[in-house]
Amino acid sequence: MNSNICFVCKVFGIVFVGLLGAYFMCSGHNYEQAILKNAKICFEEALQEEKKNSMTQVYISYDASKATCTLDEVLTWATMAMSIKKDSCRQGLDSIYHAKLTQAGYPVQTAISYTWNGRTTVSKPNLDLSHMYPVGNKVYSMKHDTIRLQAYVPIAFVHTQKYKFSIGLGLLVGSILLGFGIWWMTRKKRNMDEAASFSQRVLIGKNCYWDSRRGIFCCAGESVILAGMQEKFFDQLVKSPDYVAMYQDFLVFYPEQELTKATIDKIQHTMQTLKKNLKAFPVVIEPIRGKGYQLCFKVEEMAE
Repeated sequence: MNSNICFVCKVFGIVFVGLLGAYFMCSGHNYEQAILKNAKICFEEALQEEKKNSMTQVYISYDASKATCTLDEVLTWATMAMSIKKDSCRQGLDSIYHAKLTQAGYPVQTAISYTWNGRTTVSKPNLDLSHMYPVGNKVYSMKHDTIRLQAYVPIAFVHTQKYKFSIGLGLLVGSILLGFGIWWMTRKKRNMDEAASFSQRVLIGKNCYWDSRRGIFCCAGESVILAGMQEKFFDQLVKSPDYVAMYQDFLVFYPEQELTKATIDKIQHTMQTLKKNLKAFPVVIEPIRGKGYQLCFKVEEMAE
């Protein structure tokens, strides 16, 4: 019973650790995705504000029958091209983007880069972009002329709660390994117990076995589990010479130090119960009048 409770507790513990690991992993991943989403929204808002602040008249000759781009694409490209001409380093857009992030609760360093005509320009030339995380990528095209605009935030900022994912992954992997380890140890212990039980089986009679460790008596393919005083009495009979046990031999199972009528009555009562449990087997417990009992075998019924 205690072993079953212990096993159930171990299973619940492993499941709890695994679920806790999954929670940490999801929590860290969701937080990272929320940051990226908010950073992209702030970038979109910065572009709209820049467009509003630098609103100017642009004259474009557009022939829909010959054009390979839509009018909206041409206007969007023209607006970005004008913004770049006014702010070639994109420091103005960078400042707006930084202000938007700060307003959203993310006061972190930002950077803007754009590539046009094969040349890339960064709003902060001395900044190492390898430590920055790209959060917004905009492409503006007109015919073969393409402008690529990119916003950046620090990698450390995006991975602020990366430790949660790492902890969660560790807990999840640990729970799997722990579960496998417990399963392997349980399986190994069961095999060892079975091997030990088999090695401790005692052959009695022709094809009967007595497993004193587990209290199991097997004979001709049938088995019975003996417990309590019945197990002790049967084991005493098996261990006694010629399977004969005297009343005095059973005294070790009682607190009385001498053989009395009350003790003999107890012994006889236990023997009667033991006989009933062994009734289906080719064994007989014969009383030795006034002395004890002998375990006998029905040889004719034990023949294979």
